[in-house]
Amino acid sequence: MRVFALLLVGLVPQDLPTPEERADPVGAARQRIDQRETPGNMARAIDLLEWRKGQGPESVDVHLLLAEAYYRTVDSLDSSKAEDRRRMTPAREHGLQEARDALRLAPDRADGHYWLGCLLLQTADAEQSYSRLKEAIPELRRAQRLDPRVDEGGPARMLGRIYQETPGWPLLGSTTEAIRWYGRSLEAAPDNLQTHLWLGQTYAADRRVASARQELEKVVSAQAKPGHEKETQGLRREAETLLKTLPAR
Repeated sequence: MRVFALLLVGLVPQDLPTPEERADPVGAARQRIDQRETPGNMARAIDLLEWRKGQGPESVDVHLLLAEAYYRTVDSLDSSKAEDRRRMTPAREHGLQEARDALRLAPDRADGHYWLGCLLLQTADAEQSYSRLKEAIPELRRAQRLDPRVDEGGPARMLGRIYQETPGWPLLGSTTEAIRWYGRSLEAAPDNLQTHLWLGQTYAADRRVASARQELEKVVSAQAKPGHEKETQGLRREAETLLKTLPAR
């Protein structure tokens, strides 16, 4: 099963776990996910977690980490490339199943509802499905109620993104709601650069130039977290590009 799952999402099964990894495969996988910019780390994290699943007994933490790992794998792929598109669908499907398995074991785990919501959003985007998007919202809202700190303010951040990106009436789009949710996300994680960038974009779309510039300048001047240098560079580039389009002070 482990080999099949890995091959299905385009990953190559690696060597068996080392003695250190066998002693704590969940902890080892968590470290790999946190350092996901290092080539091969995400594949190794999934490899370790799939190996751990095969050892039993069933573990909610293994299901949750796999849901996150498959989500982040899809997030790292490029939908403009045919090979990446081929990998996205099975990875999403695996992630959705892992999130649902986690919630079957622990219905009140905030991270279970969060990753299920995130994976549903990925599916909605891929399928251009408004019904899938609407499925994601109650999952994210429940995650927010249970623990707003998940993934550095993730539930409110993703709810903000829905309101930012969705067209307006009669659909869900609302800059006011997006700004409100991003504010709640920053209450839980004041230093998250992705939230600052998306909030800056929303302020710019709402022609609140001073507020937009304030948020975007925070992104441009921020120090990268170790292991997240590429991510930070990408966010800075987006912020710098948008800043250049804003009216002069």
